[in-house]
Amino acid sequence: MELAEQAGIAPATLADLLEERADFTMEDVAGIAMVLGVPVTRLLPCAP
Repeated sequence: MELAEQAGIAPATLADLLEERADFTMEDVAGIAMVLGVPVTRLLPCAP
């Protein structure tokens, strides 16, 4: 199963997100973090 499917994101939508044609939602980030087995905070940029 692909990352997109496991995270509950349509493959075309994930492609748009990765190519910066769309913005990730927190739900997207949370789903990807769950699939990767990492905390959501690992996928977020550090605040200045």
